[in-house]
Amino acid sequence: APPLGNGPLASRLAKPGMPRQIMDALYPSRTRHGPPPSANRGPGWLSAQAKTGSGLLYVGDFDTSVVNIYNRRGINPAQVGQITTGISNPERLFVDANGALYVTDNGTASVTVYPKGSISPSLTITTGISDPTGLTVDAAGTVYVTNVGNGTITEYPAGATSPSLTIPDTGSENLATDSHENLYSSGFYGNSSGVEVYAPGSTTGTNLGISVGDATGIEVDRNGDIALEDLAANMLDLYHAGQTQPYRQVALSGLPFELAMNKKQGQLYASVLVGSGFAIQRVGYPNGNATAKLDNAGSSGWPLAVSPDNVQ
Repeated sequence: APPLGNGPLASRLAKPGMPRQIMDALYPSRTRHGPPPSANRGPGWLSAQAKTGSGLLYVGDFDTSVVNIYNRRGINPAQVGQITTGISNPERLFVDANGALYVTDNGTASVTVYPKGSISPSLTITTGISDPTGLTVDAAGTVYVTNVGNGTITEYPAGATSPSLTIPDTGSENLATDSHENLYSSGFYGNSSGVEVYAPGSTTGTNLGISVGDATGIEVDRNGDIALEDLAANMLDLYHAGQTQPYRQVALSGLPFELAMNKKQGQLYASVLVGSGFAIQRVGYPNGNATAKLDNAGSSGWPLAVSPDNVQ
């Protein structure tokens, strides 16, 4: 398997509940590669389709510090763009209602924001950021970031670079919001892995009572139903609002690391580790029909986002 570094993802995998053999396979070298020289990565580029910001799949590569852009339709679609400027060990991606791409950069402890049709960041957030992982943006443009380095979730109003709220949360790894601006966090809480939810403006979370082997990617639909990846079981679990047992479990083709839902909420995209590389598996929603074929994502391409994304 590819040596994916010693960042926040490695810290999460080392927590109770993660089989040691998975940990050893994913992190044999325990060294972070960092971005290669900019001359080797090129300046980035966008096709005409990529400039529209529509019908796209964004896939980050942690090891080479790039975000590759693909046509979202079809199997193994052609690449239509690449972003390199400002990208440093990307951990999570999200696309907001205006088509802007948000990236948590673990290598520089920052969040970079790329307007639709641009390969250069228009905003960089560093205040309050420490080993950033989870990332989401709500309909008002509020940015939510999980910081594994200091055990917090920080919230930034649209366009701001300083947090308006800091939530103490040492278990959080991934984030999502619902249509009522409640914030959902998946990760390790106590001795189990599951989901907590924060009401708007609150710093106290409520545990939803969902328990899985290792909660990774999470999405919440307009009805409050939850899609949650379980890395320990190679599974995508689908829950109705208020329920602690899934109404459907979808077997995935590899270890699931990240999850994205499209704006129409009819498709989920799971980043899965298959053998020595990552791929993107598409799953119909809410029926849970998984495609048998995979979209190539490269050796270390677990962060992903779709455009338009599931913004609420």
